[in-house]
Amino acid sequence: MKKFLSICLCAALLTGGFGGGLSAFAAKTSTEVTSTDEILYPASDTPDKINEAGQKAINAQSYTTEDGVDVELPAIEVIRELDFPAFKDVSYIRLFYYPHGCTPPAEKFYLITDKSQIEIIRQALLATKAECTTSAYGATGYDINDYKTEFSMEVHTKDGVEVWNTLYGVDTYLMKLEDKLTGDYDDMPFVTKNVAPLTNVLNKLRANSSTSLASTLPKQPVIRKVDTKAHTFVSSEDLKSSDRSKVNACYQKLKPYSSSLSGNVINPNVYFRLNDSNSRFKLQQTENGAELSLYTSSPNEYTQKVSVSDKSFFTTFDSLSKNLPTHPSWFCGILEEPNIAVSYAKEGSKTFQPMSASCESDMQKLLGKITVKKDSFQKVSKNYTVKNAFTLKVRDLAEDREHVNSTYLISITDTLLLIQNDSVSYGALYKLDDLNGKEIWQQIEQIELDHQPSVE
Repeated sequence: MKKFLSICLCAALLTGGFGGGLSAFAAKTSTEVTSTDEILYPASDTPDKINEAGQKAINAQSYTTEDGVDVELPAIEVIRELDFPAFKDVSYIRLFYYPHGCTPPAEKFYLITDKSQIEIIRQALLATKAECTTSAYGATGYDINDYKTEFSMEVHTKDGVEVWNTLYGVDTYLMKLEDKLTGDYDDMPFVTKNVAPLTNVLNKLRANSSTSLASTLPKQPVIRKVDTKAHTFVSSEDLKSSDRSKVNACYQKLKPYSSSLSGNVINPNVYFRLNDSNSRFKLQQTENGAELSLYTSSPNEYTQKVSVSDKSFFTTFDSLSKNLPTHPSWFCGILEEPNIAVSYAKEGSKTFQPMSASCESDMQKLLGKITVKKDSFQKVSKNYTVKNAFTLKVRDLAEDREHVNSTYLISITDTLLLIQNDSVSYGALYKLDDLNGKEIWQQIEQIELDHQPSVE
C-alpha cells in the first residue's frame, strides 16, 4: 500500500456527484483576501479533474499497489457517511497546527485527554456533515504531497489511529487517513458545505491551551541508547535491578523548563528511544539540555529543543551502560511492536513457512536477546547471503516506527547475523558474541520444534 511520509496531507479527487454518475468538480476555496497572511500564504490547491493516471485506474477498475497487490476499486458512486469513534473509546487526541499550511514540522502541538473536550470535537466534526465519495485513492492519480494542511488531528483508540485533516484556506474539504493496523493509510476525501464547525472548535482550543511535548513523556519507559554509526543499541532492560532504579530516578529529574537555551545536539549519531505502551520519543542531548521528538503513527512531525534542570540522566546512563551487551539497532522497531508476523526458512530452503502466534511471540523475545560483538557491524550488498543460515521473514506491523510496515529478512547462524530491510539499500552484517550465538541457535531450534505450524 502507498505510505504517506509527508505531512502535507490533503484531499485527493472527489469523484461522482451525490446522485451517482462519474463527474468531477473543483473544491470551493475562500475567494476574498482580507489579510496580509492570506496574500503571503495562499490557500491549498485542490484538484479540479481526474488526471490521466487516475482515469486509467478508473477505466481498469483495479490498480496495483507498490508491493504488488492487485486491488479492485469499489463503486465510485458509493457515498460513505462521516463516522467517528465514540468519545468513551478515544484514549487521547493529538492535534498538530500549521498556521499557514504545512511546513514540516508542525508549529504547534496539543495533547487532548479530557473526555468532555473529546466529545466537543467529535460533535463538531459530525456537524460538518461531510461525506466521502470514494476510498479508492488509486483512482485519483494525484500526489498527496501537493496540498497544505492547517490542522491535523490524530485520534487514538485501542483499535488504532485515524487522522483527520483540514486544508489551509479551503472550506469544503476534510481529509481522513484511515489506519489499517499495519501502518498503511488510505486517503479518504470528504466533501462538506462548511468545515467551520470543526475549525472553530480547534481554533478556540489552540488559543486557550498548549502542551509541552516534554510534559507527555512516559514515567518509566524502556530506554534504549542507539548508536546510528555502529548500528547498535544498549538497553535499560539489561541493567541489573538496582542500576535500573538509579537510571529511572535520574530520568524522573529530567524536567525540561525552557526552549530557548538548549544549544546544538552534542552527538548526532547517538539518541535515546523512550518507549511505553502509548507513546514513543526520541531524545538527544544538547549543549544545555535536550532535543525531544515524537514518533507518531501519522506523517506528522514534532520536535522541541528544551533546557533541563538536571543532566544526571545522561551521565548516569552512560556510566552504568558501559559494559552492557550491544544489540542490532535494526531490531528496535520489531521489539517495540506488539504484533509482528513471522515466517521461517530452514537452512538452504527458499520456501518460507508461517509460524504459530505463540511462536511469533517467542521469536520476538528471542531477537531481543541477540547480542553482537562491538564494532563488528559491516555494510554488505542488498543481495548478500549467509550460508547454512536459519532465516526469518519478519513483518513489522508497526504504527509508530521509522520503517512503517517494513519486512525484515533475518539470517542467523551460530556466529553471524545478517539483517536486510525492504526499505534500506544495503544489508547489516554482524558477528555474534560467541556464547550468545550458540545459545540463540539452540533456542531457535527448540522454538521450531515446540511450535510447528499445524498441517490441515
